[in-house]
Amino acid sequence: MTKKAADEVVRLAVEKRKAEYRGVAARDEMRNLIDNANLLDRRGGDYKINSTFETATGTTNVEIRKSRQSTVVTVAAVTAALAAVLLLLSFLFLNR
Repeated sequence: MTKKAADEVVRLAVEKRKAEYRGVAARDEMRNLIDNANLLDRRGGDYKINSTFETATGTTNVEIRKSRQSTVVTVAAVTAALAAVLLLLSFLFLNR
Protein backbone atom coordinates (compact mmCIF):
# COMPACT_ATOMS: atom_id res chain seq x y z
CA MET A 1 0.00 0.00 0.00
CA THR A 2 2.74 2.49 0.84
CA LYS A 3 4.53 1.76 -2.45
CA LYS A 4 1.34 2.68 -4.33
CA ALA A 5 1.05 5.90 -2.34
CA ALA A 6 4.71 6.75 -2.99
CA ASP A 7 4.29 6.03 -6.71
CA GLU A 8 1.23 8.28 -6.79
CA VAL A 9 3.13 11.10 -5.05
CA VAL A 10 5.93 10.79 -7.60
CA ARG A 11 3.45 10.68 -10.51
CA LEU A 12 1.68 13.81 -9.23
CA ALA A 13 5.00 15.62 -8.81
CA VAL A 14 6.00 14.72 -12.37
CA GLU A 15 2.63 15.83 -13.76
CA LYS A 16 2.86 19.11 -11.85
CA ARG A 17 6.32 19.78 -13.25
CA LYS A 18 5.17 18.97 -16.79
CA ALA A 19 2.21 21.34 -16.40
CA GLU A 20 4.51 24.10 -15.15
CA TYR A 21 6.82 23.56 -18.13
CA ARG A 22 3.90 23.66 -20.59
CA GLY A 23 2.65 26.87 -18.97
CA VAL A 24 6.03 28.60 -19.23
CA ALA A 25 6.56 27.38 -22.81
CA ALA A 26 3.05 28.53 -23.86
CA ARG A 27 3.57 31.95 -22.30
CA ASP A 28 6.86 32.39 -24.18
CA GLU A 29 5.31 31.21 -27.46
CA MET A 30 2.35 33.58 -27.02
CA ARG A 31 4.70 36.48 -26.35
CA ASN A 32 6.59 35.64 -29.57
CA LEU A 33 3.30 35.43 -31.47
CA ILE A 34 2.28 38.89 -30.25
CA ASP A 35 5.71 40.27 -31.18
CA ASN A 36 5.34 38.82 -34.68
CA ALA A 37 1.86 40.31 -35.05
CA ASN A 38 3.22 43.70 -33.97
CA LEU A 39 5.97 43.44 -36.62
CA LEU A 40 3.36 42.63 -39.27
CA ASP A 41 1.29 45.62 -38.11
CA ARG A 42 4.25 47.92 -38.63
CA ARG A 43 4.84 46.55 -42.13
CA GLY A 44 1.22 47.11 -43.06
CA GLY A 45 -1.01 44.94 -45.16
CA ASP A 46 -3.30 42.08 -44.34
CA TYR A 47 -2.31 39.02 -42.35
CA LYS A 48 -3.73 36.10 -40.45
CA ILE A 49 -1.89 34.06 -37.84
CA ASN A 50 -3.28 30.83 -36.38
CA SER A 51 -1.49 29.16 -33.53
CA THR A 52 -2.15 26.41 -31.00
CA PHE A 53 -0.48 26.27 -27.61
CA GLU A 54 -0.30 23.37 -25.20
CA THR A 55 -0.88 25.05 -21.84
CA ALA A 56 -0.79 23.74 -18.29
CA THR A 57 -4.52 23.06 -18.31
CA GLY A 58 -5.10 22.05 -21.94
CA THR A 59 -4.88 23.50 -25.43
CA THR A 60 -5.37 27.13 -26.40
CA ASN A 61 -6.09 28.16 -29.99
CA VAL A 62 -5.28 31.74 -31.01
CA GLU A 63 -6.11 33.58 -34.22
CA ILE A 64 -4.86 37.07 -34.98
CA ARG A 65 -6.17 38.69 -38.15
CA LYS A 66 -5.85 42.04 -39.81
CA SER A 67 -7.71 42.49 -43.04
CA ARG A 68 -8.96 45.48 -44.91
CA GLN A 69 -11.00 43.14 -47.09
CA SER A 70 -13.33 42.38 -44.18
CA THR A 71 -14.14 46.09 -44.01
CA VAL A 72 -14.94 46.10 -47.73
CA VAL A 73 -17.15 43.03 -47.33
CA THR A 74 -18.94 44.65 -44.38
CA VAL A 75 -19.56 47.86 -46.33
CA ALA A 76 -20.82 45.87 -49.31
CA ALA A 77 -23.15 43.82 -47.10
CA VAL A 78 -24.56 46.94 -45.44
CA THR A 79 -25.04 48.59 -48.83
CA ALA A 80 -26.82 45.52 -50.19
CA ALA A 81 -29.06 45.38 -47.11
CA LEU A 82 -29.98 49.06 -47.47
CA ALA A 83 -30.72 48.56 -51.16
CA ALA A 84 -32.96 45.60 -50.34
CA VAL A 85 -34.85 47.61 -47.72
CA LEU A 86 -35.30 50.54 -50.13
CA LEU A 87 -36.53 48.18 -52.85
CA LEU A 88 -39.00 46.59 -50.46
CA LEU A 89 -40.27 49.96 -49.27
CA SER A 90 -40.64 51.31 -52.79
CA PHE A 91 -42.48 48.13 -53.82
CA LEU A 92 -44.85 48.45 -50.87
CA PHE A 93 -45.57 52.15 -51.46
CA LEU A 94 -45.95 51.84 -55.23
CA ASN A 95 -48.48 49.02 -54.93
CA ARG A 96 -50.92 50.93 -52.73
